[in-house]
Amino acid sequence: SGRMKRVILYVKEGCPRSRAALAHYRRRGFAVQAIRVEAQGRVLEEALKLAGNRRRLPIAVEGNRIKIGFRGFSRF
Repeated sequence: SGRMKRVILYVKEGCPRSRAALAHYRRRGFAVQAIRVEAQGRVLEEALKLAGNRRRLPIAVEGNRIKIGFRGFSRF
């Protein structure tokens, strides 16, 4: 399809896994909306709700799929 794939990434500045996930999605041609969890408290609450209260970043939302953490390319 001609539509660009989109992903929302909840990330933390200085987090190597967040950086790796951003690079991974950009290389794969996704339009990435990166949301920094430290920017505002409400965003952290939202991220925790998506992750079932697990404090693991990054959190990727692709349509109705939620992926928590980033372990490299085989699992993502």
